[in-house]
Amino acid sequence: MAYKENNFDLTITHMERSLKMFLDEYQNCRYLCESPFDQGWFPDFVSSVAKGETRKACEAVATFLHLNPNDEVQNRNKEFYDSVDEVTQDMYVPRKEVVALKEREDYEQQLMAFIETNFAFLTDELWHEDDPKSEISKEVPSFRSRVVSQLKSLSELGVKAVKGEWEKDKQDRLVADGLTSTLECMVLTELIRFGAVEGDGYKGSYSPHTNAEAFQGISLGRAGLQLYFAYTHLVCRTAKPEMNHNRSALDLSHEVHADNCILQNSGECLRVPPAYTYRDYSAILYLNDDFEGGEFIFTQDMSGLTYESSVNPQCGRLVGFSSGPENSHGVLPVRKGTRCSIGMWFTHDRKHNEVERSIASLFLKQLNAKQI
Repeated sequence: MAYKENNFDLTITHMERSLKMFLDEYQNCRYLCESPFDQGWFPDFVSSVAKGETRKACEAVATFLHLNPNDEVQNRNKEFYDSVDEVTQDMYVPRKEVVALKEREDYEQQLMAFIETNFAFLTDELWHEDDPKSEISKEVPSFRSRVVSQLKSLSELGVKAVKGEWEKDKQDRLVADGLTSTLECMVLTELIRFGAVEGDGYKGSYSPHTNAEAFQGISLGRAGLQLYFAYTHLVCRTAKPEMNHNRSALDLSHEVHADNCILQNSGECLRVPPAYTYRDYSAILYLNDDFEGGEFIFTQDMSGLTYESSVNPQCGRLVGFSSGPENSHGVLPVRKGTRCSIGMWFTHDRKHNEVERSIASLFLKQLNAKQI
C-alpha cells in the first residue's frame, strides 16, 4: 500500500523490517530442521528500495544480481545506472548479510555432495562395548601432569590454553582455544545433519538427559598418541522451543556426573560397572556458539545450581580433565538453538582401545587412495 501511494520512506522501513524478520525466521528454521532441505531464494525480497539515493540503488541492484546474476530486469537496471555520471563501479556492493547467507548456502551444497558421496555410517546394532573392569596402571597418577603439560605446549600450532576460574587449585583441568578452524567446525556440525542417529550411544534413547532437548550423535574412531581413544562421540543437543518457556534450572542438559565412576549423594563415587571405569581422561571439543545456555560446569553440587566454574562453548575451544570425581561436571540447559561438540574419552588400558578406530583408519586410507 505504501509503495502504491509513493510513500517510499515507509516502504523502505517496511522492507527493511521484513528482511530482518526473514533472516530471523530463516535461522530459526535451521535450528529446528534435522534433515537436508532446500530453502530456496527470494531475491525480490532481499533487495533494497531506493528513493533518489544512487548508492542505495546500486547496492540493491548488486544484491539482487549476487543472488541471480542472469536476471534481465536487474541487468537492465545496472546498464541504466552505469550511464549515470555520478555512478562508479565501487557503488555496486551487495549487502553483507545477503553475501554471508549466499556463501553459506553455496558451501552447504558442496558439503552435502561431499558427505553423501564419501561417508558411510554404522548403526547402533553393530556396536558392542566390553564391560569387564580393567586394571588401572600404577603409572596413571604420575602420568596426568605430563598430559596436561604436553597439551599446554601446543601454542606453536595456534592452540592456546585459556586461563579462568576453572583452574582453581586443580592440576588436571585445561581449557584451550584453537583446536579446530571455523571450516572444520562447520564440516563436523553439518556431518550431524547427514549421519546422526537420535539417541546414538544411549541405546536409542532420544532424550537421554532431559526431555526438553533432542540428542543426536555419531560414534567415531580416532588414533591417539600415548593414550588410547576409548570412545569418540560427535553430538548435538537441540532445545525444544515448546518446552523451554517454563523450563526449570534443575533440568540440566546433562546431569552432574563423573566419567569413570557413579556419583552418590553422599559425595562418594563408586568405580564399578556400569560406570566406564577404564576411562582416565576426558575432553570436549566445541564446534559452535550460536545458541543460548549450554555452559559446561565443574561442580560438586549434584543439582547444578551452584558450581565452581563454567566454560562457554565456542568453535575450536577444548576443555580437558581427568575423568574421576575430582572433576565432576554437567551442562546447563540449552535454552535456544543447537549446541554441537565432540566428546572424547581416553584410557591407558589397551583392551579398551576404541573398536571403530581401525574401521575409521581403514576407511580414511581407502579414501586417500581414492578407492572409495
